Amino acid sequence: MANISSPVSVECTAFLKMTGAGVVTTARGCSAVRTLAGIYTITLDPGNGVNASQFAPVGIAEVAGSIVTVASTSDTVKVVTTANAAGVATDLDFSILINRVA
Repeated sequence: MANISSPVSVECTAFLKMTGAGVVTTARGCSAVRTLAGIYTITLDPGNGVNASQFAPVGIAEVAGSIVTVASTSDTVKVVTTANAAGVATDLDFSILINRVA
């Protein structure tokens, strides 16, 4: 028998689709820039901040086998890194969905 606790709320706070060259093709609730090869900084719009305990990102690589990771450096700044299948930082197209979990 499952133990059911209080419900969890998930709210989408930002969505971003970006090319490896650093061109934002779609942005909702955030802005972004390419910082270095394979590293992109996302700044959430005012009111969309998500602290580390509520942060639930979903990174989607556009190239099969590639790696997308997301880290929270503050409530409003997130860092996305992209790498090839060997783990080498590489500029790649990606999409990211940033959720707030409460």
